[in-house]
Amino acid sequence: MKKKSPSIKKVRSLTPDELGRLGEDLFRKMCTQARLLAHAPSADRWGWDFLIEESGAEVAVEGDLAARPVPLQRLVQVKTVWEGAREVNLRLSAAERLGKIPNPSFLCVLEMSESLDPVRMHVMHMHGALLEGVLRRLREMQASGRSTRINRVEFRVPLPKAAAGLLPTYEVLRQALDEPVGPDADAYLKEKAAFLKEAGFPERRISGTFKVRTESDDDYAEFLLGNRPLEVVDFEAAETRWNITIPLSLPGQPVSVRLVPTPWDVELVWRRLRSPSAVRMMVKALVVPDPSGDPERDRIVITHPNFEFRIQGPTFTITVKGPDTVPMGYRDLVRFHALEAVFAFSEPVEMQMLFRGRQIAKARIDESLAFRPRENTAALGLILQELETVLSFADIHDVKMLSRSWRHWREQLRSLHAMLTEPSSVTGALTVAVPQEFKDDLEEREALYISALQFDDGLLAYYAVSSARLAACENPGQRQMKFRDFAVRELRFIDPTDEAMNAFVAEAKATTGLTTSLVLWGEEAEGMMPEPVVEVGEDPE
Repeated sequence: MKKKSPSIKKVRSLTPDELGRLGEDLFRKMCTQARLLAHAPSADRWGWDFLIEESGAEVAVEGDLAARPVPLQRLVQVKTVWEGAREVNLRLSAAERLGKIPNPSFLCVLEMSESLDPVRMHVMHMHGALLEGVLRRLREMQASGRSTRINRVEFRVPLPKAAAGLLPTYEVLRQALDEPVGPDADAYLKEKAAFLKEAGFPERRISGTFKVRTESDDDYAEFLLGNRPLEVVDFEAAETRWNITIPLSLPGQPVSVRLVPTPWDVELVWRRLRSPSAVRMMVKALVVPDPSGDPERDRIVITHPNFEFRIQGPTFTITVKGPDTVPMGYRDLVRFHALEAVFAFSEPVEMQMLFRGRQIAKARIDESLAFRPRENTAALGLILQELETVLSFADIHDVKMLSRSWRHWREQLRSLHAMLTEPSSVTGALTVAVPQEFKDDLEEREALYISALQFDDGLLAYYAVSSARLAACENPGQRQMKFRDFAVRELRFIDPTDEAMNAFVAEAKATTGLTTSLVLWGEEAEGMMPEPVVEVGEDPE
């Protein structure tokens, strides 16, 4: 029978302070091997043991030395524990300073064996979950009224399992200090500042209640619609972070508040009572409940960039801003024109407001309304018909109309529409200056006609190949250039810039190989044409 060996009791020969100094000496040695300077404060009162800087090598920059970047300093708190420890403790005040400093900061934990050899290392970046833990604990202390005692409270940091530890070498240390920062120091500093400011807040960080002073129901309704401020007479508010809510201190002087309401996306359906057809459009709607609780007296405000409807009981008002005042999308303009047609008849008109397919409001208008002179409404209908054809050729679903005079734009649209649908009916003429010695007329030749139909959000650029020739004029120094037989070769929506249009012109010339060309577009075209360049018959307006 074998005799059992007596158990050997492990003896930890160093005090915690001595073990800490041993770890700091080891950390300083690894920094020296990694070509890092480790500066230690005279007393550990700031939450960190070492300020780490690059050593030796300067950053080479051509040009102004003032532009040379300065390497980012890092701060490290070193803790030394015996092998197998499960956590380390920091004073909460020290953890706060280490985490809140703008520069990169780290907690480096060294595990030592009984023989005083380093067995593993943990380098924890003071960011993400670790920094959130510090900030959350500070929030808890503030909520409990113990803000002044954070220097007496321990913050516990669990250590990863042994398998997750790092080799205690200078190469591993250098990599662990460099990786979290990355190559862009400025980006790191901005990201950390944003994290410290926003971490832990819900989408709605501040909540509260307040009372306002109002003189009438109309004032209160306009306040709820966000149209006017009201004086606050009683206000209580609190801020929530990490699900911990703390009351906010508010100013003692009088304040006013203005609401920013969130409208609903609703569908309006307009129809004459005796007609099955309807006009539908998506709009924004705000509903203000009647103070007396009568739903029939609720105020409804329906907004769109080009019009506003207000409904309260039997009262209905409408304010219109047409496309000549505010830019309007083509599809909205089509619906707007159709709505004008609905109101043009001396028949009752019904309006329904639908939210997710369910009717939430209804109104009836018994009088005919006109948004513009009837002849202008008819002219707009012709414009929309031609524009629908042009956009279909270009495979464009929607554009934003111009918010200025349409006269020249209308001439261009008529010309382009005719080129696409009846090219043989399009002719044009332009008077040009020629040298005095130029006497003979040129023979008819192919020429490029390049132009663009301007919209608020872009240019519908196009070029056509036509037949052109010079003809004599009364003035011997001038010739008249006549065009006919326009064949549109390209129709494309481009950015509303000179660069985009110049590129389009260059492409047209390169594709067709034609050098004789006439480029007219935008306001320049309007100024160059005492007469319309292209004539297509009578103006329906």
